[in-house]
Order: sequence, then C-alpha cells, then structure tokens
Amino acid sequence: LESVRLHSGKQQPDDDQALLVIQVGTSSATNSFGAPAFSFNESGQDLTFELVNTDDAGQLSTTELKQKEDDWLVKQGCSEEQRLNIWNAVWEAIQNALKHGSQPGDVVGIDLSTVGNLIDIEFTQPRQWPDWDLELGTRRGTPDISDERGFGTHIMLKLASSITVRNQGRKILMRFVL
Repeated sequence: LESVRLHSGKQQPDDDQALLVIQVGTSSATNSFGAPAFSFNESGQDLTFELVNTDDAGQLSTTELKQKEDDWLVKQGCSEEQRLNIWNAVWEAIQNALKHGSQPGDVVGIDLSTVGNLIDIEFTQPRQWPDWDLELGTRRGTPDISDERGFGTHIMLKLASSITVRNQGRKILMRFVL
C-alpha cells in the first residue's frame, strides 16, 4: 500500500483502493517448521524444482530435495562420488540463492538437465546479485578466491566443471562432466 501511495504522489486516496496480488509460480507454503517449501517436476531427462524463500530460509530441510536429486542423478548414470559432489555444489548454490538472489516470498527455480555426458544445473533467481555478473569458470584456482567471495562460492567453483552467470546474476549455470 505504501508503494501505491508513493506512486500516486498523494497522501490520501481520492476514493476507495483495491489491491490485487498475483503470485506466479508455486504457493508460498512452508513446511511444518516454517522453512521454505519446494515442489518438483520430473519429465523425460529433466528435473525441475521451485523453492520458495521464506523468512526462515536457513531452516530448509533438504532430505526430500536431496533424495529427489540423487534419484535423478542415479538415472543419469552418476557415480556416488559424482552425486555427492553435485549435491554439495547445489546446496551451496541454494544457500546463495536464498541469501543473495531472493527475498522471502520469492521463488528460486532449479533445473537439472543432461546434454550428452554433461549435467547442467541452472538456478533462476528473481533478484540481481551484482557479485555474480562474471564468468566464474575462468576463475578456477585463483588463490585469493576465498578472500573475495564466500567459502560456498569457492566450493561451487571447485566442484563444478564450469559456472556461467547471466542476466546480472539472476541465472547461474553449473555444468558437471560425467
């Protein structure tokens, strides 16, 4: 309502006001602990998650999400070590998306797909994360990477074959070679 008041430039409305809220994506439901909810869809070779950021995003229960991802990776022929590495990189990216790329109520998309012997995992987050508007794959092995970026980013760079960032940090593609 404050945004509407500021947009109209008037302290008081001339008449009644109506507010229409349209949500695109999944419901902003939370689990019984008030943590982010997620939904998933598996079709053909692809697996898609939608994760709703909530006020208590740090309490995300990853058991079901991790199991769905692990089951999908098994179907793609990934070894146990590859699945663990991919999960660790994905988990770091989820935390980054919740902390930097979205706010409570926003939906973060996670799309897993295969291209030949590659596993592509793309994160779509609604908010710009200026620190990510770089091609990170070329920065692998940079000695001071943990100083300029968080430890989670360092883990992602170490585990993924490449990371490409587009749309000013709103799309992050992690690629893994099988």
